Amino acid sequence: MWTKGYTVGHTVTHYSFHNEIFFFCCGERLKRWKTGGEEGEIRKNLIENNHIDTIIGLPANIFFGTGIPTIIMVLKQKRENTDTLMIDASKGFIKEGKNNKLRASDIKRIVDTAMKREDIHKFSRVVSREEIRNNDYNLNIPRYVDSSEETESWDIYASMFGGIPVSEIA
Repeated sequence: MWTKGYTVGHTVTHYSFHNEIFFFCCGERLKRWKTGGEEGEIRKNLIENNHIDTIIGLPANIFFGTGIPTIIMVLKQKRENTDTLMIDASKGFIKEGKNNKLRASDIKRIVDTAMKREDIHKFSRVVSREEIRNNDYNLNIPRYVDSSEETESWDIYASMFGGIPVSEIA
């Protein structure tokens, strides 16, 4: 997909009838810089030329034969807005054998969010071009959408010496 930028660059000039291209690729392509910065330059050009509309992070093990997390990058030739929608759909799936599978409800949530371009806590966020620039064109979804589980706090003193933790009294 990213070999010397040819595939993406060539494809951007050959958009579909509906002005959109959907790329499926490894999520690592969103953040790493290869020798010479080729991948970073590709991301920079796609952002600065206002082509990246949406990036959707999918669960790992969703495609047969590969356990790596994948993404869908939605490219558009002509856009009025300059922001990018980031969707972290990596948590919504059902396990079937060795693979993970998106349920109809998971797909609906992704599509509805993309169509409405809305911010949903721990799921999606509309990111400005300026913020992406400030992050050196790193498009890694967890940089913008924190979908991690909140950690449980522990009262160490109550655990060691007995009693009811102060946070549980009020």
